[in-house]
Amino acid sequence: MNKTVTFTIRLLSDTCCGNGTGNGSDVDVSACFDEYGLPVIPARRLKGLLRENALLLAENGYCTKEKHTVTIQDIYSLFGADGGKTARIKIENAYIKDAQVIADEIKGRFTAKEVSETFSQKRHQTAIDDLGVAKKTSLRLIETVVKGTEFKGIINIIDATEYDAEIIEKSLILLRHIGLDKSRGLGEVICENIVTENVHVSTAKYNKTDDKIERVYTVTLLQDVSLMQNSPMKNPDYLSGSCIQGAFAKHLIDVNSFDELFFNDALFTNAYISSNGEMYMPAPLSLIAVKNSDDKVYSVADGYIKDDKNQYVPVNGYVNINKDKISIISPKCSTEQHINRKLDLLYPVTKLRKGQVFKGSVFASSGAISTFEQMLKDCGGIITVGASGTAQYGKCRIELSPAEEKQSIIGDTLIVYINSNTIILDEYANNSVRVCDLINELKKIIQFSDYDIYAKTETVGGFNSKWGTPKCQYESFSKGSVVVLKNCELKTVPECTFVGIGNEEGFGQIFIRTLATEAVYEVSENKETPKPNNLAVKAAESIISKILKKRLHDAVVLEALNDSKKSYDKFSKDLSNSSAMRILSLYQALKYADKMEEHFKATYTNSFEKNRTLLSVSEEICKNFDALKINHSLVDEDENEWFGLYLRTFIGRYKELYQNEKRREVSVGEKILY
Repeated sequence: MNKTVTFTIRLLSDTCCGNGTGNGSDVDVSACFDEYGLPVIPARRLKGLLRENALLLAENGYCTKEKHTVTIQDIYSLFGADGGKTARIKIENAYIKDAQVIADEIKGRFTAKEVSETFSQKRHQTAIDDLGVAKKTSLRLIETVVKGTEFKGIINIIDATEYDAEIIEKSLILLRHIGLDKSRGLGEVICENIVTENVHVSTAKYNKTDDKIERVYTVTLLQDVSLMQNSPMKNPDYLSGSCIQGAFAKHLIDVNSFDELFFNDALFTNAYISSNGEMYMPAPLSLIAVKNSDDKVYSVADGYIKDDKNQYVPVNGYVNINKDKISIISPKCSTEQHINRKLDLLYPVTKLRKGQVFKGSVFASSGAISTFEQMLKDCGGIITVGASGTAQYGKCRIELSPAEEKQSIIGDTLIVYINSNTIILDEYANNSVRVCDLINELKKIIQFSDYDIYAKTETVGGFNSKWGTPKCQYESFSKGSVVVLKNCELKTVPECTFVGIGNEEGFGQIFIRTLATEAVYEVSENKETPKPNNLAVKAAESIISKILKKRLHDAVVLEALNDSKKSYDKFSKDLSNSSAMRILSLYQALKYADKMEEHFKATYTNSFEKNRTLLSVSEEICKNFDALKINHSLVDEDENEWFGLYLRTFIGRYKELYQNEKRREVSVGEKILY
């Protein structure tokens, strides 16, 4: 039986779950935030802390309610261990409440830094020497998430025993500190609202049928996904068929006729990036564009002849072609640093960013499709894809939908587009990347007398996590390669088919089409259509208010500084430092009054009637402040705060300019005297 443990982590003090980075000029150690600026507690950090607490329970002879004494082996079985022992728990990143709906509302409106500043504050630290004096160059600035912030966490337990959930619950209760500087008062937390629920395990059964149908599978990344498939570690920007095959197989490991289902029946293609529901494919190597021009793309395979006056570059990324229009996109990737403490090694992990959608196809019998649909229904469509699925990465939502009916193709000239890496064997069953062996494979589909080819090769492989060993590596024709078949026999061929080996893992998918009437495509702008979410507006209301207030604060300060410099240049000959202080004194007398600006306007006329310069400066202060046109409804703040901020900044800057000028005069006078 599987179980799910949900919990809340509340910060009792400011906390820094450092990610090992800073921005150099501002912060030495940054807290962890997602790409939108919302705070997060990484799953890898939680897993390490809970593992430490669980080992503490075992070492002290903790006994569960079932009278089972927890052992070290129980902890290794639950959390995983060296030597290929895979963890039976899956821990997700802990996010604030309504994180996703808030992200939907603030995405594209505010920068990640603006959002993170509403949840954080900066703390200064320094080292002290034996005499109690701060050491030179020891000042550090640490970014912390403010106390009181609450995070929601989820832990899934696979094949849970009767005491696994209790071990997790007690480990959560023992969790008292997270992050840096625990000895200095940071990172104190408490876990609350711990709830354990049973999860229904899939009972899908497999009955093979004689037909073959296609279903489109759509993968929505709910977490970042890490894919390290080839050797050396290479992170692809798509979901391979073998990756999806493995994700499905993990949930159907006990199904009857497992080998028949996954090695003889079902065939998974690669899943490539999708936008607005449209499927994209790797850019064909026959597509080119004029350098520094992004409005048109040309297809050499369809007969485009290069102009000697232009310099051409290949088209990269993924494309969707609709008649004479083409849109080009690239998946969003990022890199994160992790540390292997046993080896004292810092290593980078490249990952696909969450929120993206990928689409591919599965070809299988209707019996196999029914098995997959039942499995997805039982698990709510949520499965884990890629590496580090037990902590932080890989959670996805997968949906199956009917595919468009494939057409039959006939023509004298045909374009063969290699949609996925293709592994070809020669006549002696040896791996080959010779063009002639690829041509011989294509001639099994249709006969032709001539061809043009636009191709490159790459090494493909992988890693079998169950056995802890690498898979065989092959040289393959790379996805995006194109072969133009000429003088073809006039017979119908399928629009989509497979060649080579490894088809059940997505290798060898090809598309065939006739020669296009136009070899020039207009590049259309690809814009993701946002989905309205009314819940997001309410959930993000306080965050948006804080950001707008901060923007307004910075705008008022900047305007006051600029206005002060202009006034100083205009009135400095007639206005002394003590005269400027008279305006500040007037502000101090009125700062607790309602409608401060109105009182200020009414008072300075009488107070400064004998000093025309002070009167003119006061008039400019009010005039410049009114020109700001502050929208108080956006930030729900009293007008006094903004007028007081403007006036204090204005006077402070004026005094600074005046005093700097006096210092320069004194300095020049001393030099002359000397």
